[in-house]
Amino acid sequence: MTFQKNILFSILFIFLFKFSFAQRASKAKTKTLTADEAKAVKKDAGGMFSSEDYKNALVAYLELIKTKPQDLEYNYRTGVSYVLSNSIKSKAIPFLEFASQGKDAKKDASFYLGIAYMNDNRWDDAVKAFNNYKAAGSPKLVAKDAMPVERLLEMCKNGKELTQHSIDIKFDNMGKYINSPFEDYSPYVSADERTMVYSSRRKGNLGGMIAEEGVYTADVYWTSMRDSGGWNKGKSVGATLNTDWDEETTAISPDGQCMFLYFDNMDVFGDLGVAMLKGKNWQKPMMMSDKINTKAIESGGCMSNDGNTFFFASEKKETTGGSDLWVTKRQGEGEWGVAQNLGSVVNTRYDEIAPFIALDGKTLFFSSKGHNSMGGFDIFKTVYDSASAKWSKPVNVGYPLNTADDEYSFCLSGNGRTGYVAAVRPEGLGDKDIYKVTFNEQSVYPFESLVSGYVTSGSGTKPELRQVSLINKSDKKVVALYKPYFISNHYVLTARPGNYTLKVEGYGFQPIEEEITIAESESPSDVVKDFTVTVAK
Repeated sequence: MTFQKNILFSILFIFLFKFSFAQRASKAKTKTLTADEAKAVKKDAGGMFSSEDYKNALVAYLELIKTKPQDLEYNYRTGVSYVLSNSIKSKAIPFLEFASQGKDAKKDASFYLGIAYMNDNRWDDAVKAFNNYKAAGSPKLVAKDAMPVERLLEMCKNGKELTQHSIDIKFDNMGKYINSPFEDYSPYVSADERTMVYSSRRKGNLGGMIAEEGVYTADVYWTSMRDSGGWNKGKSVGATLNTDWDEETTAISPDGQCMFLYFDNMDVFGDLGVAMLKGKNWQKPMMMSDKINTKAIESGGCMSNDGNTFFFASEKKETTGGSDLWVTKRQGEGEWGVAQNLGSVVNTRYDEIAPFIALDGKTLFFSSKGHNSMGGFDIFKTVYDSASAKWSKPVNVGYPLNTADDEYSFCLSGNGRTGYVAAVRPEGLGDKDIYKVTFNEQSVYPFESLVSGYVTSGSGTKPELRQVSLINKSDKKVVALYKPYFISNHYVLTARPGNYTLKVEGYGFQPIEEEITIAESESPSDVVKDFTVTVAK
């Protein structure tokens, strides 16, 4: 209890400090700071900058720089705050260009200037800035978790190539029903895009805690699609899942019935759990098997549509880098088997996180600072070949889905035509926002037809599905298989053009078989097949 009280006291102190600054900042917006006000804001700004609260430090230094536009320290700290917060990092360029000049310049100003140039796609200028930083002989002045300069130079080369061959996509901000002025991230949708879960560090979260870095602790939110179209307003999943500390989404099952979560709170540190949707309420979470959770941090996980494979990111000591991707498969009694590292083709000496397995069960998306990343975490794709039992060499999904900033969560709809990602963009609401991404070409994932439906009974009893399979009529092979992780009467499958038998099996009712045909077209049509069954009492 003493430890908990100390933490709560620290949080309360930080909250009062931020509140005091917020009052001064609000007054400052209406007029130029007086000398006494500038002195107080400078003290606040220094404290926030030192505690890595760069978002609020930026607000303060933007006010201070109005009083002294030529102040070297103000320019430097304004630029660094842009670079190290969820901001448009290219806005740091004029401040850092000024701060990096002259004999009194901060030796690492050119380092941060290089990152700002990267975020403006000025790759040659970024290389020059990084080389200036190296020439100053001070490669250890930046934060300990910063990328090495040599790696950043490699990323500049990757970025220059990737931006010359952009992919054709459209970004749509999810709007105020989903996003807030605070950080909204890690969006995951069911395969039919009717249910979304996501994470948010917004005002009003359970507990209202503010971490030392000036951000609210994370809560889990969710929303559903209205029958008339459009998303309902996102809402917290409530105290059943959320606490005063951090809970974050890592995936949702394709049928939308199970949510996989990362917990970092007073009871659980750095582990994964799963919660089931019952009606309109998410149930109390269950922690994943000890074959998955370890003493190290497991930051993300997702499950295949057949319920037999679970992919996750872990920092356990056997990794090839800070965080690696692992896979475990169900054994005979339903328990998870010993996890296997995905190997050096996928994992690098840098971090790999945020796995997302597509509905086909073989295309894996993930985020990595390795491979040919163009800056920080990029989203990559690898495909499993069952014949050779190997993963393909990961491919960068391309610009502008990837940028020089971090892209560390991505999910795809069941038919592959749309995806969801969190990003900082000019049209955003003030911090990282959730975007729907429409792919106008099939370079990221082949467009397929989504085959989905509900199984109901005339008596009102909810049937329980055991499995639903899509069988190729020509060779009788199962091309897609759905198995619910928990109780479900909603199935989702994906298929390419062809003739199939759809077989529905469940508990308490006779198997159903129906022939379906998916026609050839540039944009395959989705197939909805609902069934009404008689459930044995």
